[in-house]
Amino acid sequence: MQSEKRVRESFQEMGSIIDELEHIAEKMLAVMDKQINAIVAANNEEIEKYTEEYSDLRGRFNEQEENFVEQLYQILNLPEGAEQEVQMDQLKKLFPNATSTIDEWKQLIEEQALKLKRKHNRVVDLLDFALNRNASLMHAIYSLNNRKNTHYSPGGRKEDISSGMAVNKEA
Repeated sequence: MQSEKRVRESFQEMGSIIDELEHIAEKMLAVMDKQINAIVAANNEEIEKYTEEYSDLRGRFNEQEENFVEQLYQILNLPEGAEQEVQMDQLKKLFPNATSTIDEWKQLIEEQALKLKRKHNRVVDLLDFALNRNASLMHAIYSLNNRKNTHYSPGGRKEDISSGMAVNKEA
């Protein structure tokens, strides 16, 4: 009887962990929106601030993911780190009356993961675009400078980029 009570408590704890995962994921999405706005505005202080905030949230999210997996192993009565694949659908066998709740949890987790992945890809793409634009701008600036000046190599040939500017030359 005591073990059945413990399993029910573990199931309730699983719900709390999933709620916390959802809460943190929503915060992460909001911070990524702020990051995007800061990147578009080219506000370095804001970018740094929101990147740090995102990193902190990501750490909390990872902790909750680990708690989630540990709780799932505990409910299914499997040793932690077991090679056996664990899925939420396995909970339906233990809790047949909670099938709809388990399905809701599973759907919520999948939707949040998809939202986070899309938003993260958007931030990365935007940063990549900004980096490429910056590289193109620097290349254009140095190209304009090189047209005004003639530079020669030690061998007497004309060079496009003078020494000191080669740091920004694309490979």
